[in-house]
Amino acid sequence: MLVDLREKVNETIESKSENKWPVGDQLFVQVVMYQGEIFVHLRVWWKNQPTKQGVTMSVGDWYHFTGYLQFDEEASIGLSVLENMLAEKLGDVIKKECEGCVQSYLSQTDHSCLMDPMSVANRHVNELFDSLNACKFILNLAKKAGEKNIVIEHPKQTFQLLRGIKEQDIKTNALSQFRY
Repeated sequence: MLVDLREKVNETIESKSENKWPVGDQLFVQVVMYQGEIFVHLRVWWKNQPTKQGVTMSVGDWYHFTGYLQFDEEASIGLSVLENMLAEKLGDVIKKECEGCVQSYLSQTDHSCLMDPMSVANRHVNELFDSLNACKFILNLAKKAGEKNIVIEHPKQTFQLLRGIKEQDIKTNALSQFRY
């Protein structure tokens, strides 16, 4: 939600006006003027009143904070890119290991890719994950981000971060989306 509101908040800051937007059930982002300064509140409200639960940021802090939101978008797109890359590699290895495909057998029962593709995919998922290419990832990430008008700022770090902390999720999701 904050990603969607970021531009509205920035426009309100630029115009030096005040406004408030819901982010969640009782969570709001509010731009206020106080003693000639602009502040951004990210705060829980209760019965139309702000509570102490939340944070007040200067404009500089807001822009710094939203820089991390950009990385979240980048990481989210990167996660789907890595999952797609891994699923594609799984499809390739299954086809290469299928004697029915290699020999062009007509009977479906002679094709391990049709009869039991998940066992082949599970057997190869770890080595295929380790072989994911950073350059191909960066190209795919840039293409996908370009479709959403998002500028990629840290593609190599995104690749390393996702491989490090999301490895199991990437493998699981690639296997679950894998269809041969």
